Amino acid sequence: MKLLIADDDPIILDLLAEIFVAYGFDDIVLTSNGAEALQAIEASPKPFDYLLLDVQMPVMDGITLCREVRREPGYANTPIIMITAMTDKAHIDAAFLAGATDYTTKPFDVRMLISQVRRAEQPAAVLPTKRVLSAAKSPDFADPALLERKISGFVGQQALLNYARVVQGQGGYAAVAVPVTAHVLKDLFERLPLAEFQTALGDVAETIFESLIGTQAVLTYAGDGQFLCLCDADRMMSADDLQAELAHALEHAD
Repeated sequence: MKLLIADDDPIILDLLAEIFVAYGFDDIVLTSNGAEALQAIEASPKPFDYLLLDVQMPVMDGITLCREVRREPGYANTPIIMITAMTDKAHIDAAFLAGATDYTTKPFDVRMLISQVRRAEQPAAVLPTKRVLSAAKSPDFADPALLERKISGFVGQQALLNYARVVQGQGGYAAVAVPVTAHVLKDLFERLPLAEFQTALGDVAETIFESLIGTQAVLTYAGDGQFLCLCDADRMMSADDLQAELAHALEHAD
């Protein structure tokens, strides 16, 4: 497996390299800042299978690097795990909204870190859908990179689950999971070409976010017109108000 690690601490770099070699990784590239890591990614003839990025690095920080990597061909779904000493929710939010798959803090637990890497390569199968998308139209619609317009806060299913685990593990944060169904998407999925359906999906996601202005929210798409939104419970509107707001917004969406 091809692994890239970016961290400006040489001790951490050497330690991580030894750990992953011991766990069977045989192709590891070490970089000391974001710009160097991005150059290595662009120069590699074969995409890396995993990326481990520190948040605080010189030249280019890890969050900026994560965002840039997601724009690189072949890296829309590559597992990206942030390894950092930063534990406040603002940094956690920034990492996941930039495209991180998971987030762990220093000092890290070796077994937990390996588990996170292994889990990151597995497709999420915990968000139920009523039917499976046909093979001809089955890319990961939860991936913002597949949308015509990028939407901040729109993440993959596994990333949303990881985000929920990380922020709730920090304490002091009350979150609520809100399911949202846009019935129109079921019909559009059957009728529209893939590119047009992705655009419609993006329009609906934007409409949901507009209805949640003032509330920190992370949204994923589970298929069959079903979204799952993780919201800040302290600033969340009532379920009835949200339902009414969304119904009105979707009815009047262009």
